[in-house]
Amino acid sequence: MPVTSGGTVGSAFDFGTGAVDSQPDVAGDGNSFLVVVARTVGTANHDLFARRLVRRALGFSGPAAFDLTALEPGAVRGLDQSTPRTDHDGTRYSYVYIEAAAAS
Repeated sequence: MPVTSGGTVGSAFDFGTGAVDSQPDVAGDGNSFLVVVARTVGTANHDLFARRLVRRALGFSGPAAFDLTALEPGAVRGLDQSTPRTDHDGTRYSYVYIEAAAAS
């Protein structure tokens, strides 16, 4: 089923890890893609995870999802990261997100 810009994949989906992933955003060039999701890691907290996918004859495949929050310098674990958006410029992927402010 094709999904167009603004289309709905569903309220949550699974990268195959059993985790609850939501708020997906996808960018790519038609053959390779980066999917970024907000993964529930606590009762009300999300970290960002991504998975690269490559079009194959029988669908899509790629390596396991990786933790963007752990890889990003300056990201604060324990703060809610949500609403990811990703883009592709033909060479590189970039992403942005909203990070909740720490309670004071």
